[in-house]
Formats: sequence, C-alpha cells, structure tokens
Amino acid sequence: MPTSHLRRAVRRSATVALVGMVGCARPTRPTPTVAPAEEDRTAAPARSPTSVAALCDEPPRAYAVIRDGRTIERAVRFCAGRTARGYALVHQLWPTDAQVPDHELWVFVGRSGRFKGAELRRSGIVGTERAPVTIDFRATKRGLERTLHGDRTIVAEPLPDGSSPWVLTRHAIGLRAWMIRLGVGAAAPGAPQVTYAPETGEVLEVSFEFESTATGVVARSPTATLHFVGDPRAGWDDLVLDRVDGPQGRTLYRAEPIEEAASVLPHVPEPTYTLPADLAVEPVRIDGEGAPTLAGEFVRRRDLRARRTCGAVFASGSGPQDRYGFVPGTSIDVGSHEITDAIARAGCIVLRFDDRGTGESQRGPKDVGYFDEVEDVRRAVATLARHPRVDPRRVVLVGHSLGGTTAILLGDEPVARGQRPAALVLMATTGRNLRSVIEDQVRALYADDPERLEAKLAETRRIHETIVRGETPPPNVAPAARWMREVFSVDPLAELRRVRAPVLVLQGGKDFQVHPERDFGPLRAAVEAPTPPPGRAVLFEGLDHLFKPEPGVSTVGHYGDLSRRVAPEVVETIVAFLREEARVLPD
Repeated sequence: MPTSHLRRAVRRSATVALVGMVGCARPTRPTPTVAPAEEDRTAAPARSPTSVAALCDEPPRAYAVIRDGRTIERAVRFCAGRTARGYALVHQLWPTDAQVPDHELWVFVGRSGRFKGAELRRSGIVGTERAPVTIDFRATKRGLERTLHGDRTIVAEPLPDGSSPWVLTRHAIGLRAWMIRLGVGAAAPGAPQVTYAPETGEVLEVSFEFESTATGVVARSPTATLHFVGDPRAGWDDLVLDRVDGPQGRTLYRAEPIEEAASVLPHVPEPTYTLPADLAVEPVRIDGEGAPTLAGEFVRRRDLRARRTCGAVFASGSGPQDRYGFVPGTSIDVGSHEITDAIARAGCIVLRFDDRGTGESQRGPKDVGYFDEVEDVRRAVATLARHPRVDPRRVVLVGHSLGGTTAILLGDEPVARGQRPAALVLMATTGRNLRSVIEDQVRALYADDPERLEAKLAETRRIHETIVRGETPPPNVAPAARWMREVFSVDPLAELRRVRAPVLVLQGGKDFQVHPERDFGPLRAAVEAPTPPPGRAVLFEGLDHLFKPEPGVSTVGHYGDLSRRVAPEVVETIVAFLREEARVLPD
C-alpha cells in the first residue's frame, strides 16, 4: 500500500531499475593484423581508428538477416547522438512482419569511444510469454553491472586492462562493425574482442585477422567474414560494413538501403491491455457535485443473458492508477485488470475507473484528502447500483491495499434503496493504523542500511506527529499532509466490526508492505470469530503485495517486472467465494 513515503520510493526505485547510473571504462585499441600486400591490395588501416563523431555523421544503415536465402529480419544501426550518458549507438532488430522492433539496444560511449553502459529494451504485450522490459548495464570497477527490476548483479568480470565488455545482442552486426572501426578490443594483434551476450549471459571472445583489398578491408573470425567497403588508405573513417559471410561463404547479413531509423520503443516499458474476446465494455462517467468527473467502464461477459445480475466495484490502493491497475510513468502493472476481468467473466458487471488525475479522469483540486478518495469510490458504487442490469442487492466491493480500507468504510453504507453491499473482498489490506504500517515499510526499504534505517524511522515518526497535531510539516510532505491526517484517523479493525456482509480476506506471504502477521492476523481473527462479520481468510505463502509469485525477496523494483501475472489461485478463490459464500453470482 504505497503511502506518500512509499510513492517516492516507488518512483526512485523504478528510476534505478529502468535508467540506472553510469560508470565508465577505458577499452584499448587493437592493432589489426595486416595480410601481405598483393597486386590488388593496399595497406590495411592498422593504426587509424575512426571517431565516434564520424560514426554519428553517418546515416542509418540496415542489414538483412539472411536465412535459407531469404530475409527474416532487419538489423538497423544508427547513432542517436549525444545524451546525458554519452553518445548513443543504437541497434534495432525488426522481424519482417512486425510493427515494432523485437528489441532495441542502446550502447553509450564517451567521446573517445570508451564504453560507459548500455540499455536493452524489449517490446511485448502484458500477459504474454514475452513481456516488455528494460535492462540497464553499466561499466564499473567491479565489472559489467546489470540492473533488472531494481536488482543489481555483476554479470561479467573486468577485462585485464580494467575495462568492461561491451554488451551486444543477437544480430547486432552493425555495432560489432562499429567496435572494429573504433578500435575496441585487446591491445595485442589478433587478441579477442570481448562482448557480453544478454540473451545467454555468456562472455564471448572473437578474434579477427584483417587484410585490405582493392575494394576495402576484410575482417575474418573463425565463424564469419566481415566485408568493409571503402578506401583503406583513409583509415577506418571511410570503411563501411557491406556484408557478412559464414564459414562456408554463405551470406549471413547484407546491407540494404534505408531512409530513416526511428526509436519507437518507450524508454520505460509501458503495460498494455487488450480486452479479452469474451468480454465487452461500456464507457461510463462518474459525476458528483463539486467533485472531478471520473472516467471508467462497465465490464461484462459478452454472452451475459441475465436480466439482473451482480455488480462489483474495484477500489485501488493509494497512489495514481488507471482502470487497469497501471501506474502512470512506470512499468508497474498492479494486475487489477486480471481480477476485474475474472469477476466479469464469472457473471457480474464490474465497474472499474481511472483514479482522479489519471487516464481520462479529471484531476480536481490539488489538495486531496483520503476521504475525497473514499467519496470517489462511493460515487462509483452509486453509479454501478443505477445500472439497469445490476441487482443492487448483489453489489460487491473489492479493494486492494488501501482500497481494502476504503471498502471496509463503505461496507456498512447503503448502496441503493437501503441495500448494503452483499460482500467485501479485501486484498492485502491493513489491519491496523497506517502509521505503524508505514514504519514497517520504512524498515523494509532500509533493511540493508541499518544506520540510515534508524534515522529514517526517527524522521518518519517526527513527521507523523507533526501531521497529527495539525502543525506545518516539512515542505516535501506538506502536499500530502491532509491526506495523511485523514487516513491516520481510521481504525480499519474497528470499522470492520460494523460490517455484516460476508468478507474474504486475502494476503500474500511475501508482502513487505502489508504484514502477513501484524495486519493479516487481526483481520483473519475478526472474520473467523463467531461475531460479525462472517467470512474467511486465505494466506498465499509465495505471493507478494500484488498477489504475484515472488521466488526471492519482494522489492518495489520487482513490481516493474511485466512478465509476472496475478496467481490463478487468487482469482479462483475470489470467484469461489462470490459463488459459494456470498451467493451473488448467477446460477
């Protein structure tokens, strides 16, 4: 449940995971081996590497990837110019039938050509086997460091000269040729050029022998021959890769004309949503006097035949999210679209909406309190209850994280014509005041830094006391002071005891934001006691705050891993509860 403190941590962690900091290494310049001069050959450009500036003056160039005599992909290389991380040398791999690259590799080098880092971007669609992701690399004194979803790992040791290997993906032949032209490699003639392959995690060594011809320079390795065309007497400035042949002489890559190259992948991989074929949506506007208009949609099964059926509203946690559970400006997919799709598929009409200031919803005033957000959900419930095909006696509130607290607050309020909610589903919901929850979150965020931990805890408690007393907090906290003061006034356990409808409480055992014992324990005791509310509680040992599988230790950075999905057993538990205990689903 990101509070104002954790929201900043999420943004900071996402930045580290997807952008990273830059170190630098200093690769040496190899001396190419020169074949003996022959009648049709001239001197090879032994000690005249080109400059990065000269490479960046060249137009984009494409290479056809040849297999069985036909083009299956195009490998495009171009210079994107100077960036904050250095000159960006870019490789894109385009399948012949694709609208976006399969992947895009940005290699950052200094003015002299030294390797500074790289960024690998892969395209994809959320929910498929291939999810979009950005992997950051940087050269450090310890070697090549990879950052993925906030986790940093040294993937290649430093080379003997202290530099790091370049990162090269498959078919990045254009960048390989640029490495040769820049003179990147080991100092001794014939020594290997070292690169790191992110697809396999291998450190590869390739040795070249060079000879000049009447039309250019040939670079031979044990597995391929690179043909450069141009005047070798001018050095590598005028030599451009024309084709690459395999060991049997078969062409593997061939230069092709290209008008322009475009970087079409987002810098931060953005989650995407595709409506399943068996569902239909109907847009809706949620109005309220003096409140911003919220945009959302009713979701239902396309073949739904019931004249009246159950309805459900999804209440998101704190921090901006759109109707699908995507956090703007990050690669975080909370996964709520998987929950709402499943409930709609089971037979309910679901209302999901963009939080204020997110997606198509209006922002409203800047000074927003927690009770304003509660009112937004209250308006959504009223809108759902007015739907002509929704039975107001069978309205369900589903809340995730702080949205679960919101659902508790509304759990004893009339929905329509005196009817109260028929059931509540609380996912990763706190069972105590948010102040102590935030302190636990601070402990988790600074668990590996004990000295800073104590200072951060003291600062957090000092700020909270200031807010509760109604005094002026520090400027960086002031915009959220009203929100925090209001949410600090809520006792979720006391509010839950007023609810009479069946309640399902779900918790992930790897959740570091809502505690599996200090939060889930009291909620479980409340719903399993002989007194109201009736219900049950389920703990999923291997799942995190988003109810996604977490094999290691959950971190904010892991939330940006778009390859993960909400665990199927969570969805199955919710649907079974609505059918068997809440009895709201149609027969």
